[in-house]
Amino acid sequence: VAPLIVDWSGALATHARAEGWPRLILTPFDEPAKFRQYGPRLKRMLDFVRPQFREQAALLRRGDPTTPIYASIHDERVGLDFLPDIDIIGTNVADRDAGFLDRIRRSGKTFLEYAATTDRGLPAEARFVNGFLFAAHGSTGGIAWAYDWGERFDTLDGADWIYAWTTPLDLIPPPYLLGLREARDDRPLLVAFRRAAAARGVDPEPILAPLFAEIVATDVATVVRDPARLERWRARLREEL
Repeated sequence: VAPLIVDWSGALATHARAEGWPRLILTPFDEPAKFRQYGPRLKRMLDFVRPQFREQAALLRRGDPTTPIYASIHDERVGLDFLPDIDIIGTNVADRDAGFLDRIRRSGKTFLEYAATTDRGLPAEARFVNGFLFAAHGSTGGIAWAYDWGERFDTLDGADWIYAWTTPLDLIPPPYLLGLREARDDRPLLVAFRRAAAARGVDPEPILAPLFAEIVATDVATVVRDPARLERWRARLREEL
C-alpha cells in the first residue's frame, strides 16, 4: 500500500495546483491519541498508533513535500508525541492543561482549535468558543469539525455532530452555524488590531491581555445567559483599533 499512498499524495497535489484549489492539508487519520479516553485497557495502543501515524505522514510527504501534515489531538496526555511528524496541530483540549497549551505555543507549529458541535447548539456558544476563547488560547484559527456527521434531520437521539442540514436543494443553517459565522468575523478583527499595532510600533499583547483574561475566566453558560457580552468584547476591540 505504501507506494500507492506516495503516488496518491503527489497526484492530488499536482491536480490541486493545476485547478487552483485552496491549500491542501493532509492527515494520516483522525484523532490519533483518542484511544487514551477509553481507559487503561487500551493504553498500549500507542505502541501501534504512533509508528503507523509517523510512517503514513512520511509517505504523504514523500508524495508532495510542500503539503502540510496535520494532526487532530483529542487527548493532552499523549497528544504531543505526534508533534515531530506534523506542521499543523488542531486540538479540542487546549484548556485542560496549561503545560500542554504552553508546549503547543512554543512548538513553532501552526496551532488550530476545534470544538464539538450539534445542530441543537446555541449561537452564543458557537461564537464564544470558536471566536474569542480560541483567540485567547493563542491559536491562529479554527476548524469546522464533522460538518454533517449525523442522522440528517432526525437528530433528537444519539450523538450527531452537525453544523448544518444538507439537502439536495440547499444548505439549511441551524442557529449554531450562524454563531460560528460571527466567530469567524471576530477573529479577523483581532488580526487587524495586531497588524495596526505593529504598524505603529506598539506591542498589542499588553492591551489584549486584560480582555483575554476576562474571556478565559468566563464559562459557556455565562455567555449563553448574557450573549450581549460578545458584542461588548467586539466593541472593545473596535475602540482600541
